[in-house]
Amino acid sequence: MIDWTDKLYNRFDDLYALIDYHVDAFVEVYHKKLNKIYNKFDKIISKIVDIPMIFYGVYRYATWPTNWIFLIAWKYVKRLFKPLDLLMRKGIHIIMSEPGGGKTLSASTTIDMYYEKTGYPAAINSAFEKPRTDEFGRKYTRHQLFSFDDIFGVRLNRGKLEGYQKKRFNSRKVKIIVWDELHMIFNPRENRSSVYMLSWKPWLINLLHYRHEGFHSHICLSQLKVDVQLAGIASYIHKPTTIIDVNYGLWMATGQFKMVPVKIKYETYKYRDGNLKLYKKWSRHIDYRHLEYYETLALRNTRKEIPLLN
Repeated sequence: MIDWTDKLYNRFDDLYALIDYHVDAFVEVYHKKLNKIYNKFDKIISKIVDIPMIFYGVYRYATWPTNWIFLIAWKYVKRLFKPLDLLMRKGIHIIMSEPGGGKTLSASTTIDMYYEKTGYPAAINSAFEKPRTDEFGRKYTRHQLFSFDDIFGVRLNRGKLEGYQKKRFNSRKVKIIVWDELHMIFNPRENRSSVYMLSWKPWLINLLHYRHEGFHSHICLSQLKVDVQLAGIASYIHKPTTIIDVNYGLWMATGQFKMVPVKIKYETYKYRDGNLKLYKKWSRHIDYRHLEYYETLALRNTRKEIPLLN
């Protein structure tokens, strides 16, 4: 019975997601006209709403104690209609998949969505953002590119080597820190070596501090196992699957008829009692505008200094 209801729920969820996707595509194409209509409508509604707000305080006290029913109903409706996007929540996120599974795309769309919502860029350690061009023809990027060596280093202290943090991120400038392909920085096969621990300890300590300093951390891994220590402090562990199809919004806006990522399905877990436990299954539709500046081959320029074999 449980399996049957889960399948039925997933079918309804897919149907809702399909309708939502086409509505989003329609809005993207005609968003300017719709914005004008919405702004006028919003002004009218605001004036109408102001009238009963005069009696709102009286109503709250006059209906006590039964007004808790209204509060519960409001929470339920809000939860029902609010889009579920766990990657936009605060905390430490681990995104793990095989190459091409959608982990870096997940991070890229998240930081773009967050930028459009709040105006805050992210700090990223791989160049998966393509440069934009301003009105004067100058190239620029939204997000701050950094390397591990910019932040952490090794020094000699009283005759012993120790890892330390050289710089810290400015929380007034960036809010999300993306550690892409973390396994290339911390090779799991070397996790017992002294060299590994020189970098791992200060990085892990500062990862815990980031949350209190106002940062969100997104860690991308091309492996299906995660370090126990890292899993223990993670808010969520996501396993994405990318869906490739023809993007309706892109076709309507530009006439381009091509296969691109249109949706990412997630299985999100939490680490409890030494095991990963499924928390939610959900999905995110990909706005084609976010793909325009997404670099799928972010690591291709990291080895230019190595001579080619003749």
